[in-house]
Amino acid sequence: MMTVMRGFILSVMLLAVPSANTQDVKRSNFLHSKHFWVRMGIVGTAWLGDVWSSQNVFARNPKFDYERNPIYCGFKCQPSAQRMIAIGAPFEFGLAFGSYKMSRSNHAFIRHTSWVPVILDVGDELYWTNYNFRSD
Repeated sequence: MMTVMRGFILSVMLLAVPSANTQDVKRSNFLHSKHFWVRMGIVGTAWLGDVWSSQNVFARNPKFDYERNPIYCGFKCQPSAQRMIAIGAPFEFGLAFGSYKMSRSNHAFIRHTSWVPVILDVGDELYWTNYNFRSD
């Protein structure tokens, strides 16, 4: 269910970001913006917590547990931490960048809702982290 929600969030962002008119907003490189790095830090920390908790569960019970997020290798497998980071990092970067672009919009509604994707993603990551800790 959470993977479906994440896909819905990303598709809404893909539709909202190109329509965000940023012509009047002062253009700057996103790498120099604290708005981007704050979002990246929040999303990245929650995501790395999920990767860490998944790897701990795999180490404790290698025969039973498996990764429930299908983007890593489909269902019923135990991907390595390197694989999870290599596949998941672009998604998290895209989420933080899309949220940053939404915050730079001229449309007030898009600007005010730019934190919604970050909040929903952090909630998703915290849910799976908690699920992994309770799966013992």
